[in-house]
Amino acid sequence: MNGARETDQRVRRVRSPGFSRVARSPAPESAAPAKGPAEAGTTNQEGARPARALVLTSALAAFLAGCTVGPNYRAPQMQVPAAFGAIAKPGVGSNAPPVAAWWTTFRDPVLDSLIERTLRANPDLRRAAARVREARAQRGVVSAGALPTVDATGGASRRRTSGNVGEAPGGTSNLFEAGFDALWEIDVFGGVRRAIEAADADVDASVENRRDVLVSLVAEVARNYVELRGAQRRAAIAGSNLAAQRQTLDLNRTRLDAGIATELDVVRSQSQTATTEST
Repeated sequence: MNGARETDQRVRRVRSPGFSRVARSPAPESAAPAKGPAEAGTTNQEGARPARALVLTSALAAFLAGCTVGPNYRAPQMQVPAAFGAIAKPGVGSNAPPVAAWWTTFRDPVLDSLIERTLRANPDLRRAAARVREARAQRGVVSAGALPTVDATGGASRRRTSGNVGEAPGGTSNLFEAGFDALWEIDVFGGVRRAIEAADADVDASVENRRDVLVSLVAEVARNYVELRGAQRRAAIAGSNLAAQRQTLDLNRTRLDAGIATELDVVRSQSQTATTEST
């Protein structure tokens, strides 16, 4: 009833001889409808949407970070002494600077020539150097996976119809085609980065392997050369000893003929000379 009365008060009918007009008075400000529970709930949901989106975004970022392929590599910590613990000998020191071409310190031109020819023509060293180049090339192939891929194509064709076929005899047509494609795959999970790190490790390993072959090869050549020189020196010394023992044998025979020495002295000289000749 109260609502009907308020409507009657706001609506006034004005009658005139030719027409009728309905005039509505403005509703009071206090008569604005109040928000119900459903509208309040909608407002709260709209306010909670940005917070929910932020939480989902953070969770997705954490999930993608956790899906990164493999942990970061850390070199193992080796317990090694700070200095070499060998007992120093008088006149021998370890303070000399390192020598890369250490065999040159012998000042032997023959040894220098042997090592130079070995480094130039040894198949094992060539194989190790080829593996270094292979590892570096493979690293370039792997690192290309992190870059965009671009592909361009083009073509041209020319066609001429016979003069006896078709509505337009003797016609010539040219066709040109061009294409361009670009592809870039984002490394979300870090697979390409880990592959590049592994390729870098392979390159370092191949380089160190070549150095190992180089050091072993030079050491082997130098050791064989030193052993050869030692054998030659021992042979020279043995030849000198044999010549001296033969002279001693001749001297004992001369003394035996002169009656100064005995046959025992001659037999001893003969035995010693034969022993030296057999060795």
